[in-house]
Amino acid sequence: MIEGIVQQFGKSKALVGLRQAANDTIEETSNWNSEARAVADDSFRAAGVVTVAEIIRRYSTSYKRIVKRGFIKNETEYYVINAILVNQGSAISDDERACLQRLTEAFEEKA
Repeated sequence: MIEGIVQQFGKSKALVGLRQAANDTIEETSNWNSEARAVADDSFRAAGVVTVAEIIRRYSTSYKRIVKRGFIKNETEYYVINAILVNQGSAISDDERACLQRLTEAFEEKA
């Protein structure tokens, strides 16, 4: 399936889509309880792949970097920020939500 997407859209667009899908998947894990995450992490670790906990740590780093920089560079970063905005369970302040909204609106205007 991935090969078909690469042939149809090219490698760069396929990679953007894959990153967006990965971000969406990680966002979904925020609804998991700690036991479910532990089971997944154990399975991933046993398979020799990156754990959910590690991906969440990286995701958080990306988020912090975008906010510190003050602008969104590309679609992948846009979807990271947008996922936080649309997740009503995100524990962010009203000020932080307003900041993220300004970042997404500025990116959308340029796109």
